[in-house]
Amino acid sequence: MARDYETALVLRGFTGLDQSKAPELINYQASPDCCNMDTKNGNLCVAKGYAQLDVPPVPGGAGSLGAFYRRADGKSWLLAANAGGIWACEGGSRGLDFDDEDETTDAPSEWVQIFAPPADADGTPGRMGEHVDFLNYQDRESDVVLMADGVNPVLTWSGEDTATFQAGIEHRFAHIELKNERLWGSGAPGKPDSLYWSREFAVDNWEPDAEDPDNGGGEVQIPTWDGGSIRLIRNFFNDMVVFKGSSVHKLTGTYPGQYAVDAVTGDDTPIAARTVVQYGDRVYFLGKGGLCVYNGVQVADTGDRRWKEWHKRMSPHFSEAACAIKHDSMLYIALPVDGSETNNLVLEYDMERDTVMPRTGIRVAHWIEWEERLIFADPEGNLYEYGVGETYDGEPIEAHWRTPTYNMGNSDSAGDRTTKQLGELTCYGEGRMHITTEADHKVKQTEIFFTTPAKRMRKRLNVRGRRFRLTLRAVDGLPFALYGALTIQMDIESD
Repeated sequence: MARDYETALVLRGFTGLDQSKAPELINYQASPDCCNMDTKNGNLCVAKGYAQLDVPPVPGGAGSLGAFYRRADGKSWLLAANAGGIWACEGGSRGLDFDDEDETTDAPSEWVQIFAPPADADGTPGRMGEHVDFLNYQDRESDVVLMADGVNPVLTWSGEDTATFQAGIEHRFAHIELKNERLWGSGAPGKPDSLYWSREFAVDNWEPDAEDPDNGGGEVQIPTWDGGSIRLIRNFFNDMVVFKGSSVHKLTGTYPGQYAVDAVTGDDTPIAARTVVQYGDRVYFLGKGGLCVYNGVQVADTGDRRWKEWHKRMSPHFSEAACAIKHDSMLYIALPVDGSETNNLVLEYDMERDTVMPRTGIRVAHWIEWEERLIFADPEGNLYEYGVGETYDGEPIEAHWRTPTYNMGNSDSAGDRTTKQLGELTCYGEGRMHITTEADHKVKQTEIFFTTPAKRMRKRLNVRGRRFRLTLRAVDGLPFALYGALTIQMDIESD
């Protein structure tokens, strides 16, 4: 072979995961296999971790999170529910907060049980539904939080004493929502197709009004003849959107006399009701094929297959555990993979940059945004702030980024008919980075210790092959960051 010419592979503007095509066909800046990495601003860094909040675990674990804000005096409470009841932790200077200044408080953060499900008549211990819907509501002059679980009567709590059953609500709703000053409910036992609404400004009155029907409460049936039941109701774009097992419907109109129910076109539905999240003028959810979208007119699969290999690893029998949240410009979707019964994978969708990144080692039972911070609970009831620090609450973060398979061309041009002699790799960064270089069937490993971000670091790769790829990995839990471009000098030799 003869040396034909010298060239360089320059990687700049790292993007995200892309498993939609073969590794040799994706964009040079993407990765077919990465985990726990961050590419904001085009740099490549180990992602931030999480830290436990200064609050004890929720007694009995956490299945659902909510919040109650009482505007009259500015008080707030973080709420958590599990099979044994509902718990509240007061925010503010004497409770759970994020004040950056050290304070000495007389009363540390603690959980107070505000509801325990009553025992059955035969003495069987009471229980909560699998999930709880929390809804802040102004009942006449009082701020309250309404809570529905589909097993117990709808609860109301004002921040004082314990929660009580809300008077005037006959059905044990699993889902509650507000629209045009009315409370709406669905998911009552034995009522899989029923959607109810209250009178205006009257959470305790669901009766029709014979003299003025537009003032009264009422109900509508949304049958689908496929055995599907209502799984979620939400007010999107001022329509009451009803998600069923295999279809989506919307109720339009301002008053009962105007109400009309229409089936939304498309046959995509959420695999888990708690993955439904609104971002701007779109509603996203996790469907059978991947990320789906509702635009107010139809639902459709986005066609995004960038994480298809992870999608294949989803735990089909436990997918109902999946949950999502919007925070800043991101969608965070937690789901179970590899047979796990609980969520153990987080997909981070950057909606502004149109990237997706996988995170492992994070067990999310539910999300909530609290004081502009992203909070999650694990199944044991521990609460953490997401996206802070360089560890998983003291545990090292295992992170890697694998490049596509490069041949510097394609099978119809010079790429597969040339051998590359990889020479010097140069980059700027911080931390300690392990490099595995694979060229055909040859593997070489090396490391870079960055001294300062301003100093260009060099490392000889010295490996030959027609096709090659690199894997960049954190070492011993120490994070690394690459700033700007990573450059690989190489000599090209023709057959």
